[in-house]
Amino acid sequence: MKRLIWTPGLFLTSILPSCYRDPVQKEIHFYLQDKLAFISHLEEKAIAAFEHVTRDNYTTDQELYNTLIYDIIPIYYEFLTKLELIELTSPELKKIHEDCLNGVNLQYKAFIHMAAALEDLDTGKMKEANDMLIHACQLIVCPYVYS
Repeated sequence: MKRLIWTPGLFLTSILPSCYRDPVQKEIHFYLQDKLAFISHLEEKAIAAFEHVTRDNYTTDQELYNTLIYDIIPIYYEFLTKLELIELTSPELKKIHEDCLNGVNLQYKAFIHMAAALEDLDTGKMKEANDMLIHACQLIVCPYVYS
């Protein structure tokens, strides 16, 4: 049993350092651990607030509107602005980051569009906002998960 525990440990300690000789690997680690880790809580907080007032948790348009205006949009804007400040050098990682930024921007605009739809009581705008959210998800996640 001890052999099974020590073998992967020795393997990882001998292989992982070689990964960091590659500058792209270093930048990926820096991006995930040093940059995204410090701002991801903002997105999580905004999305949790959104989920708290939508789907099965939906109660009224007014509650959704107030949560969008006072909680979701300001927090998500802070996340977006901090995400935009991240600078990268690797062309591959820059492309992934730009795609993510496009999705985050679209999601931010969808939240604003949703608030406007609620303000105007416009179901057409609400459908557009929901379509924007779906497309934002595809930009952020799907190209890398399903390609």
